[in-house]
Amino acid sequence: MHDYIKRHLKKFHPIKEIQNFIITKRPYEKVTDFETILLTEFNWGTNPRGIDETYLEQRFKLFDKYTFPSINSQSDKDFVWILYLNDKTPQRFKDMLEEYKEQATMKKMILAYVDSNNYYPLYGNVVRKFYEVKRKWLLSCRCDNDDILANNYIEEMKKNFRPVHNMYIDFIYGYNYDVFSNS
Repeated sequence: MHDYIKRHLKKFHPIKEIQNFIITKRPYEKVTDFETILLTEFNWGTNPRGIDETYLEQRFKLFDKYTFPSINSQSDKDFVWILYLNDKTPQRFKDMLEEYKEQATMKKMILAYVDSNNYYPLYGNVVRKFYEVKRKWLLSCRCDNDDILANNYIEEMKKNFRPVHNMYIDFIYGYNYDVFSNS
C-alpha cells in the first residue's frame, strides 16, 4: 500500500480516500484482461422469511419492476450476473427465476442455490463455486434484489477500473426511492 494511504488512512473515510487517491492520482493504465461479475444476494440465509412465499412475492414484484429491467438494460452486456439463493426456495420461484434467465441479455446469468445451513456465501466463495474466472483481474460489485442500477453502471465501472489489489470504486451519488411512500 502506498505510504500516503498508510499515513492518512485513519484520518479519512477509507473507501473515499482509496478511491480518490487511486482513480485521480494513479497514472492511467488501460486494462483489458479482466472479467466483470455482478453479485446479488436474493434470499440467502437461515432466516425463515427468506423462503416465505408472501415475502418472496413482494421481493419478486420489486425485482420484476426495478432490478431485472435495470440490469438487463445495461449498455455494456459483457458481464456475468450471479444471484445466490437459498436452496430451499419454493419451486415456483425457482421456475420464475429460470424465466428471467431466459430473457437475460448479459453474457451469463447464474442462479447459485446454496445450502443455507452449511455454506457461508462470502462473495469469493460464491464466485469460485459457481463460475470459473479465466482472466487476470476480477471486477465485481454487489446489487440487492430491490436495487436499480443506471443503464451505464457496468460501463462506468469498467472505465474507472485500475489494476490495483483491493481497490474500491464507490459511486457515492445515487437516489433512494421508497415505493411505499412514493418518495
